[in-house]
Amino acid sequence: MPQSTSRTWKKIACFYAMTFAISFPFWWIMINSSISLLPLMGLMWSPALAAILIKLAFRERIRELGFSPRNGRLQLLGYALPFLYATPIYLVVWLVGQEGFRQTVLGTTAAVRFPDLPASQSLAWFVLLSLTLGFLDKATRALGEEIGWRGFLVPELARATSFTGVGLISGLMWALWHYPLIVLGSYHSKAPMWYGLLCFTVMVVAWGVIAAWLRLRSGSIWPVTILHASHNALIQLVLNPLTVSTGATVYLIDEFGAGVALGTVCIAVFVWVRAERSPRVQSDA
Repeated sequence: MPQSTSRTWKKIACFYAMTFAISFPFWWIMINSSISLLPLMGLMWSPALAAILIKLAFRERIRELGFSPRNGRLQLLGYALPFLYATPIYLVVWLVGQEGFRQTVLGTTAAVRFPDLPASQSLAWFVLLSLTLGFLDKATRALGEEIGWRGFLVPELARATSFTGVGLISGLMWALWHYPLIVLGSYHSKAPMWYGLLCFTVMVVAWGVIAAWLRLRSGSIWPVTILHASHNALIQLVLNPLTVSTGATVYLIDEFGAGVALGTVCIAVFVWVRAERSPRVQSDA
């Protein structure tokens, strides 16, 4: 039997409050020291723990969080999407500052130089390992977030509002959860705080639309977990290290720049149009 709208919003409120409560000690550690692996892992798994606790509290099945691996095509799409919305702006930056890019490549290949391999092959191995082993490392943490934000939150919102509401509300809730580390911690760029926060919020809300579509279309958290891990691996492990930081660059690249935000919005608009026209985008619950 479909649950009442009031029960749905109650569950969402409890989940959000629980997520913040579990996240608080990890925020405190990273704000007062640094962003290290163990507290970061704890923080990124806080939404998953909150989702599981709320499911148990409301006597619902944990398997409804979307653990079933479905639709391999959407999983491949999840891996590919960050290359579409992030890579173009970096290519523009590299072409404008070719000498700086060359120096960064030389520095990167010197740092990761493989024995008996020329610089070009060392760079190729660096990129390949970042997008495979680095991707798997990022996935271990991305899964924790996606169990909560997309595994639990998105289907619940889909019971109470339209797809537009699902994407925007879930994206905004997810963005606000990042604010403590951005405003009080070291998770930000060298751009002015207001600018980085604005670009980050736009990017994350648009990203939430894409993620909601993948979750509802597939009925699974795996395509969006792959999307999340691919995004982090590509930007944090490959594109940023290969980009020279200049006064103008910080306003365009990374998760706090206008370029990646604009690219994400373009993909989100395309996805939103498809979702609004397709009756297949619906909750699997």
